[in-house]
This record gives sequence, C-alpha cells and structure tokens, in this order.
Amino acid sequence: MTPDGSTTPDVWATDMSDGLRATYVGRFEKSLESCVDAGPPGAALLSDALDTLTGFRRVLVAAALGDMEGPGTAALRRAVAVTGPGTADLRNASLLALGKREQGRATADLVAALADPVTASYALLSLARFGDGSAWAPVFDAVHRRLRRAKRAREEPWTSVLYGLAYLARSATDDVRRREVALLVARHGARLDDSERDVLGAWGLLGEAAGHDVDWDAVRRAVERDLRADPLFHRMKSHT
Repeated sequence: MTPDGSTTPDVWATDMSDGLRATYVGRFEKSLESCVDAGPPGAALLSDALDTLTGFRRVLVAAALGDMEGPGTAALRRAVAVTGPGTADLRNASLLALGKREQGRATADLVAALADPVTASYALLSLARFGDGSAWAPVFDAVHRRLRRAKRAREEPWTSVLYGLAYLARSATDDVRRREVALLVARHGARLDDSERDVLGAWGLLGEAAGHDVDWDAVRRAVERDLRADPLFHRMKSHT
C-alpha cells in the first residue's frame, strides 16, 4: 500500500511522478506535499525529479529534500554543481538543503562552494548553522576579504559577513581562535554597518580588541540562538 493506504505503491509513485511534472501548478504543489508527507518513498521520487525538472519547481524540490530523510543527497550535490544562466537559485537552494540534510558531513561541500561567487554567500550561511570546525581557515579568509572591500552589496536581513562571523564565533573553541575573531572584528569595525554592529553587540563581540573579558560561552549561546531562530533554517511550510 501507499503511505496514505489509498492504492498500490506503483500506482501512487506513478501518480506522484506525473503530478510533479504536470502543467497545472496546483497539481505539482499537491504532489510535492504528498511526497514530503510520505517520507523516504517520497524523497526517492523527489530525488529523481530533481535531475529532470526545470525552473522554479526544481528549486522547490531541492528545498523540500533538505527536510527529508531517505534518498536525495547525491541529487542535491549534482544540483549544486549545475552551471549556466538561471541556475543560481537552484544551486543555492540545493546547497542549503545539503547542509540541513547532512549537517557537519556537508562541510567539505560547503567549503568548496565558497570559491564560487554564485554560491559563496549561501555557503557561508550554511556553514554558520551546520559546518564543523574544519572550515575555520577558509571561512576566516572569506570574511576577511569581504571586510576589506571598499564597497559591499546590501544584504538583508543578515549579511554574509555576519553569517561568517557566526561560524567563527561558534567554532572559536581555543584561545588562538578566539583572539583571531576578536581582532578581526576590532580591526575592521569601521567597515561594519549599523545592523552588523547591532548583532555583534548583542552577541558580546564589539569593543573587545584583544578578546579579553569576552564570555565566549555566552557568545556561542547567543549565536546559536539567533541561528536557530533564522527562518532560512526552518522546515518548509506546507503549501496548504
């Protein structure tokens, strides 16, 4: 029987596969939701569809796979590697989904994405939430480069610099790393915008040039609290 017990698995899978490719958007949305509700059997169908769908449907399927167990990791990695015009949303959605699905196991994928301007910002935000400590050097370099730019693009609600600093603060587990983070913030404080200053102040990372008297446990708790509250990392909402 199918996940909802209404028909045989083969019939259900065919119906869902057809629905994901249907012209009518409403049928696509219903099939996507049914696949998400089905768990691993639905993930298998979405994984196959990710390789063949086009346009924004492909982006929605990638995002959905980030919240599911079962097949999907390999398909997401293929989607991250897609290049060409109009692929930025797909690649970035797939990168975030890969981080949500694989957690720290996706760190190497996320670090590789830092080298590509199309995916670098999403790589930083995904590393902030999911990356393990092995990404310290490339993230530090990426944040440093951004802070040294004469002009930085406006980003809302958080900047890629903040996500990078969130990763660094979360991963600053020894005195050397903690001093490096504090000095990075102090030396480039004039390049921070008001919203960045507000967030860093709330974390307790402003005005401490050498890292003395910083309660790093409190900093880490504040960073992790803000990351957990960030809607980007929440599960997709139902279409209904």
